[in-house]
Amino acid sequence: MSDLGATFFDRLRDPRAIPILARHMIPVIGVFVFGWSVLETVASLVLDALSTLWLVGAMASYFAAKQFDHGETGIMHALHFWAGVLGTFIVIAALLTFALAVPASFLLTLVDSAAVDPRTLLTSGWLPRAFGFMVLCQIPSFIQRVRALQSAAIPPEKMGMDAETGFVLHRTIMLAMTASMLAIFGPYALHALVIVAQALGAGSEIMRDHYIGYLMASRQPASPTGAVVSKYRRRRKQR
Repeated sequence: MSDLGATFFDRLRDPRAIPILARHMIPVIGVFVFGWSVLETVASLVLDALSTLWLVGAMASYFAAKQFDHGETGIMHALHFWAGVLGTFIVIAALLTFALAVPASFLLTLVDSAAVDPRTLLTSGWLPRAFGFMVLCQIPSFIQRVRALQSAAIPPEKMGMDAETGFVLHRTIMLAMTASMLAIFGPYALHALVIVAQALGAGSEIMRDHYIGYLMASRQPASPTGAVVSKYRRRRKQR
């Protein structure tokens, strides 16, 4: 077994993976147990990505407010601090929700092709409860990652929030590509879609650091000018 595979199975057995797996099981249970429609399933997958983006926004809001925290104590200071966190989060969450709406809009034509009734989102009470459970599953990850970043004393500008946001948006685009099975096979592909989408989602989130590293590396193609400069420097050293 490769080192990457061994790392994945080690993390899979870690208790910290339980909330991630539980969150990704929600749409699967919805489809196989409660008979969710295509529209409910696609909406739940988008809401799962939204809950992850909100986690990134909550972390960014907390550390942004920390920049103005000078160690004062007292109830009023605590109220001011958390009010700053909440206000910052509302702004960031609105921007991230809009950013998610762009790739999520690609799924609208797929939903139309599956011949579903949009009113099922209004008549079904499962979706709001599912989203609430997704947000609850994000809380352990939020606490764990805030503690890790605080102990590492990493400056906010070097925490990689942009990479985290790109990670979620990239997964949403991959979801839109996977959901193309609905346009080809209709509702019959729903069970396969939800299993594939959630397996990829859980796996990429558990291996987030490797996945983001792969994405960031793929964005940096080799520069011909850089190669020439490096070759010239090597020649000068040899002389």
